[in-house]
Amino acid sequence: MPETKKRTDGQKNKPQKAVKKQKAPKVKIKFHSGIAVLAFSLAAVIVYAAGMAGKALAKTEIPTMVIKNDVVNIPKLIDGIIIREETVVSSPEKGAVELLKYEKEKVKKGETVARIKDPTGAYPLEADLENLDNSLFELQKKRDSFSFFSPEVERINKQIKTEIDKNIYKHINTDPAGMYELKELVDNEIRTRNQIMLSENKGAASALYTERANYEAELSKYVKDVQATGGGLVYFTVDGFEEEYNFSAKDSLTAAQVNAKPEYTMVYAGKNVDLDDAVFKIVTSNEWYIAAYIDNELTDGLRANNAKTIYIETDNGYAELEAMVSSVSKGEKDSYVLFKMTKYMHEYIGLRNVRFKLDNEVRRGLKVPAEAVVDRTFIKIPEVYIDLNNKVIKITEEKDETVTVVPFRSGADSDEGYIYISLDISRLNLGDVLKRDGLPPYTISATASIRGVYTANDGITRFREIYEDDPLFSGGYYLLDPVKNPGIRSYDRIVTDASNTFDGQIIN
Repeated sequence: MPETKKRTDGQKNKPQKAVKKQKAPKVKIKFHSGIAVLAFSLAAVIVYAAGMAGKALAKTEIPTMVIKNDVVNIPKLIDGIIIREETVVSSPEKGAVELLKYEKEKVKKGETVARIKDPTGAYPLEADLENLDNSLFELQKKRDSFSFFSPEVERINKQIKTEIDKNIYKHINTDPAGMYELKELVDNEIRTRNQIMLSENKGAASALYTERANYEAELSKYVKDVQATGGGLVYFTVDGFEEEYNFSAKDSLTAAQVNAKPEYTMVYAGKNVDLDDAVFKIVTSNEWYIAAYIDNELTDGLRANNAKTIYIETDNGYAELEAMVSSVSKGEKDSYVLFKMTKYMHEYIGLRNVRFKLDNEVRRGLKVPAEAVVDRTFIKIPEVYIDLNNKVIKITEEKDETVTVVPFRSGADSDEGYIYISLDISRLNLGDVLKRDGLPPYTISATASIRGVYTANDGITRFREIYEDDPLFSGGYYLLDPVKNPGIRSYDRIVTDASNTFDGQIIN
């Protein structure tokens, strides 16, 4: 503020006028220009930062992954069907099944494998017979020995214990069929032992043995034995193809027969069957076959009477199977091939359909998820309408327009002379008309579909064409040959779900 001047003595004391309050001077931009520039700069920075934040918020959250080289087993799987020499044995009458053998047990011709019981008459008699047998056992226990039969009874007792000890831990965590097989095995041994123990008709037990014989005679009226019609392995599951897929038909199965899917029927203890229903089957030969129709390109190395290892698909991977090529009958596109085996019958006795491969081929490539692969549409333009600067002239109603295009690539063999251009509705679209000096007008009408993935190595998506050498693998991925796919490389970052992705998209 300006200082107030004091009066001197020489001045007259004149009355003072009221002093008007001075207004603050106006700020002149020239005087405060540095502050204004600073404020303006600060505001610009804030606006820019807000804009950048907006752009950042505008980025799309899209999942990506880094692709790498991987090694996989190529499963060129072939559908085949098993041919065996086997016979189905049917029920002689209606009733409930009693099994006397266990699955895969070897039996002789004429041996009783099962019984069919009339439950109404048999079950009451069996209950009475069981009570009688218990009385006989009590008498037998009081004797010092079982004379001639004692060693045999002891042998069977030890065998029962051995079978339980050997199999119980194997079947603890397995399916019920395994436990059922063990139970049948033990029941059969116990049944044999009991028959031996009850066969000594001597001493005080004579009257009871006579009564037991009467019960058995009465019981036989309600029970029918089912015997093996030939020697071999017994199996209690049938599929209805036993009579059709045999050795006499093995050389001429049709493709429809090879691809047929049977319906399995399992027979178990206590199951009620009707007259002529299947009870079990007997596999009469260790020799068996796998028949398949195989693409000709895969059969070049197959020769009749040559050994061949094939790889059977299982729940735990692939099992090697030593086989011999029995015959190769070439057709126009595929060949009918028979593989012959003389071992491992018991392992495949329950199967009719199998899937296998001829080679345990291992391949290396870029592992890309199926969701990352998309088909993208491009328009096709004859390359003669594109000048050296990648420009085309589009005819419009007002005036011709020069448009710069970005060629994706040249056309395939069938599209030789064409260039593939990204479809951009705002610049070039189907129906647009192009011209060039010396050429007739060209209306864009053709498109091409290209399969590829979107890379995002620098946060911006770019479409890259791929070439699929193999079909989709189980697990939902493709294995791409790096040599045939130069557009992508190991450690590229790709969009894993490309269904809604486009070129130039900014992603987080």
